[in-house]
Amino acid sequence: MSIHTAETVGGSPGDPPPSSVWPVIPGYTIEAEIGRGGMGVVVRAREEGSGRPVALKLLRDPALATPEALARFRREAEAAARLAHPRLVKILAVGEHAGQPYYAMELATGGRLDQRLSGEPHDPRNAAELVRLLAEAISHAHERGVVHRDLKP
Repeated sequence: MSIHTAETVGGSPGDPPPSSVWPVIPGYTIEAEIGRGGMGVVVRAREEGSGRPVALKLLRDPALATPEALARFRREAEAAARLAHPRLVKILAVGEHAGQPYYAMELATGGRLDQRLSGEPHDPRNAAELVRLLAEAISHAHERGVVHRDLKP
């Protein structure tokens, strides 16, 4: 995955860029990559002015994105922004700068669910409570016509 910049960066297609090659998104200072998906990359950033930590989702390479991919990214941001639930991160801003669409979200710092579960058996009551909380959040999204395509068992 690569992030669009004005520079040409050496390396193989699909290699992550060095941190010094992040795009400039006015109002944010990008600090580190958090994760990657098929279409985008999520980075930890700091909101300038407030200093608040946020997560920014960016297209992996907007220079290569089709109009359909750009439209899908925008629809994703708009759909996520319609959700308001205590178990879902809030969308703080949606924008585009120099051809790079992005959206800013609350930064969830609790770690990844797959790492938290670690494949070990859990107390049945705690496991049931976790499933209940996740189901409530997903139900909230589904009731508003939003389907998360990356949910995995």
